[in-house]
Amino acid sequence: MIKKYIFLLLICFCACNCLLQAQNYSKIHPVWLAKELPKPTNSSYYFRVARGQGNSEKEARENAIVALVSDIAKAEGVYVSGKEISSVIATSTSEKNDYKNIYVIDVPKLKLSFKPIDDFFEKDGGYHNYNCWVLFEVAYNPDKVEYENLSFTTQYGARGLWRSAIVPGWGQMYKGSTAKGLCILGGEVLLAGGIIATESMRASYIKKIGETRNVSHIQTYANKADNMENIRNICIGGAAALYLYNLIDAVAAPGARRWNKDTSFVPVIAPDYAGIGLAINF
Repeated sequence: MIKKYIFLLLICFCACNCLLQAQNYSKIHPVWLAKELPKPTNSSYYFRVARGQGNSEKEARENAIVALVSDIAKAEGVYVSGKEISSVIATSTSEKNDYKNIYVIDVPKLKLSFKPIDDFFEKDGGYHNYNCWVLFEVAYNPDKVEYENLSFTTQYGARGLWRSAIVPGWGQMYKGSTAKGLCILGGEVLLAGGIIATESMRASYIKKIGETRNVSHIQTYANKADNMENIRNICIGGAAALYLYNLIDAVAAPGARRWNKDTSFVPVIAPDYAGIGLAINF
C-alpha cells in the first residue's frame, strides 16, 4: 500500500511540474493588457491599446499603429489612408523600436500625436505569424502634450512573498502565473489531505492493536500503522518542500510585466552577498 501512495504522490508532483514548466513568464499578459491601464501623471494625454497582426514582429507592431490611427480617425469621422499612415511609420521607426519615437499624423481635419511605450507579442497559429498589442500614450492636444517615460519590470519583490506566505500559490496568481499558483495551492491541499488521512489511519490501526490479543493481527496492524506513518512523513516533507519553493518562487520568479509606480522591495544578489533591496520609483 505504501508503494501505491508514493506512486500517486509522484504522479501528482510530475503533473504539477509539467504545468509549472509550461507557463513561461514571457507568455503572461502584461498588467496593462490583462488588468488595467496605467494612470496618466498629467492631463495632456491618455493611454490606449491597439492590436496588429503580421508575418514579423516589426510588421505586427506597425499594423498596431495603423489600427490605432484608423480607430481614432474613424471616431472623429475622418478618413486617413493606409499610405499616409505608412509614410509616417517609415520615417519614424527602425527595425528595433526603443519606444522613444513620437508619431505625428497631420492630415486634413485630423492632427494626431502619440507615443508607443510597451508591447506584447504572441505567436499566431493561423494565417499571420504574430499578434502584437501596443500600449500608447495619445495626446489630447498634439501641440501641448507632456509625455511620460514609463519603465516596466517583471519583478514584484515582497508583494508576491507575503501573499504566498499566507496562502501558497497566491503570490504566483497575483503576479499573473495563474496555472503555477493553482498547481502550488492544489499540491499543498493534496499533501495536507494526505497528512490528515494517513495520520487518521495510523491512529486507527494503533487503536485496533489495543483492542485485540491476536498476535498475528497485532503484527499486521503494527505494520500498517508504520506504513501510514511513513506516508504521513513523506507528505509532511513534500508539503514543507513545496511551501519553501512557493516562497522562493514568489520572490525570484518574474511575473506579468508591470509599470514602476511606487516603492517596492526587490531581491538583490551579488557575488559576496544576497538580500532584499528597497526600490523607490519617482
